[in-house]
Amino acid sequence: MSLRYRIALTIFVLEAAMLALVLWQSLTIFLEGTRQELAVTDRVILDALSDLGRAALLADDYAALQAYLERLHEDPHLYTIVLADGHGRVVAASTPARVGARFDPTPGGEDRYWRLAPIHDAAGALGVVGVEFSSAPFAQAYRHARNTGIAFAAGGMLVIAALGLLMGRLLTRRLDRLTAAAQRLGQGDTGVQVRLPGRDEVARLGIVFDVMARRIDEHRAALEALNRDLEARVRERTAALAKLLHDMESFSYSVSHDLRAPVRAIDGYCRALLDDFGDRLPAEARGYVERAHAAGRRMGALIDDLLVLARLSQEQVRSEPVDLARLAREVLPLLRDAGAEGPRPEIRIPETLPAHGDPRLLRILLEQLLGNALKYTSGGARPRIELGVEDSGAGREYFVRDNGIGFDMERAEGLFEPFRRLHEGAYPGTGVGLAIARRIVERHGGRIRAQGELGRGATFFFTLPDTPAPVHDPAVSVQLTASAG
Repeated sequence: MSLRYRIALTIFVLEAAMLALVLWQSLTIFLEGTRQELAVTDRVILDALSDLGRAALLADDYAALQAYLERLHEDPHLYTIVLADGHGRVVAASTPARVGARFDPTPGGEDRYWRLAPIHDAAGALGVVGVEFSSAPFAQAYRHARNTGIAFAAGGMLVIAALGLLMGRLLTRRLDRLTAAAQRLGQGDTGVQVRLPGRDEVARLGIVFDVMARRIDEHRAALEALNRDLEARVRERTAALAKLLHDMESFSYSVSHDLRAPVRAIDGYCRALLDDFGDRLPAEARGYVERAHAAGRRMGALIDDLLVLARLSQEQVRSEPVDLARLAREVLPLLRDAGAEGPRPEIRIPETLPAHGDPRLLRILLEQLLGNALKYTSGGARPRIELGVEDSGAGREYFVRDNGIGFDMERAEGLFEPFRRLHEGAYPGTGVGLAIARRIVERHGGRIRAQGELGRGATFFFTLPDTPAPVHDPAVSVQLTASAG
């Protein structure tokens, strides 16, 4: 229901209640006044008839009184008039058939009532005059007054309803203008103005709305200017960041690539020295050469990992259906052949594990995670490694789980940072493998996390897109934005 009709209905209900109260009060006053008037009339009639009855009883002549009573019988308010002597015998009545009978003042119906007036003289009681009055005229007058009041109230309520509708329209017409202006403002027309006439509350509300709309328009213009300036700054800084990122990647690639030749030379010379002159070197010198040879191999492996990490930031990611279980079965034999000696671990891989991503990068991801699991379970009595997927609060997560040495979660903050190793010296590696894994997952738009406990293994969880879709990489996006600018 609109506000206009609610206002009209409220006014109608209030005025109808007031009219009903006035009508009820008027009818009550009318009824009480009529009752009092009727009582006075009854008393006057009884007094007059009592005087006539006394004269007739004293003269013992009832003919004139009888004729008068018969004429009074025509009055609808006087149903029966009776004059009885001292022995209770009816000597005159408005109905001749009652003359001579015993006087019985029993009402003949619900709309009748008796009023009696004893007649006395100096000697004592002479008789009694009784009048059976009819309340029908009074009831008829009451109904007429009630119906007249109801008709008057109905007409008044119709007039009030019309006035309420008119007042509601006059009030809501300006509110409708204000509502329409608010809708236009909500749709983006910040230049709207309502300009309501008058000096009442609605007009003041219109003034407040106009001021608010002007301020919104001013703020919108200022915000648009600020956005244009901000977009220009973002383009400039994006271009600078893209150039810096490209220079850093080129530098990292160049340094790693240029280091490979001298490291390979050092490794080759150490190996040649051991092969050609190892039996003639003192034991201490031979130990120095072996340590230099091992350090060269570690340096070469580190450079290879750095080159992989650098290339991951430059290559485009493809997204297509991939079976992670099949990739894992292809990767594991290569990892076992290159791994440390020890009991062969129990490998749990599902028959199929569908995902979406770049097959080549996901193969490297599994090489890093499964290789990490093989490395840190190699010293256990019954090593076990599992690849699977589960639904958690974060959504569908793939995982690689092992029962190896685990790690302390309090020290896991830098687990995926390059060169951050939680088990220095005891296990081989460069400290870059988990950083490569994180970079691959992030290039796919996913997340990677780790859970572990010392002596009870570790689990690495990662997410991938559910459907094949273009993968947006922050580094690639920066370069494309800079090129477009």
